[in-house]
Amino acid sequence: MKSKLVLFLYLENESIPIIMMLSTIPLRSWYSLMLVFFVCFNSNRPISFQEKYIEQFKFVAINEMQRSGIPASIKMAQGLLESQSGRSELATQANNQFGIKCKSSWTGNNYYHEDDDRDSSGEIIPSCFRSYSSAIDSYKDHSDFLMNRARYKE
Repeated sequence: MKSKLVLFLYLENESIPIIMMLSTIPLRSWYSLMLVFFVCFNSNRPISFQEKYIEQFKFVAINEMQRSGIPASIKMAQGLLESQSGRSELATQANNQFGIKCKSSWTGNNYYHEDDDRDSSGEIIPSCFRSYSSAIDSYKDHSDFLMNRARYKE
């Protein structure tokens, strides 16, 4: 059965409703059509911190995947988690997106932050984390870290 439908859409940023005449559309297509309109016109929702982070670093993760073979999705997921979507102290103060600690082989800049290291009496002490000049350097170092550590090979 075919019918004419009139669809009234109100967009938050518009002062008048948008009226669309849809002619000769099968009624069974109505649900699909509503889904399309919902997706298309629901773009006024706030963008999450996670979406902003993905948008900012997706091409960095892809470039690192091409260079190292480590899937971009894995790097992105770990970066999101470890950096609290780029909002953690380590991410904002040291550009450290992955929470990589200094270790003895690190010769770059350091940033001290309380984590899980303890002194001889069991008190938490600041841990040494790698500090980078940019978040992109953190992504590159993360790839190198995973590729060159026996613990992460295979």
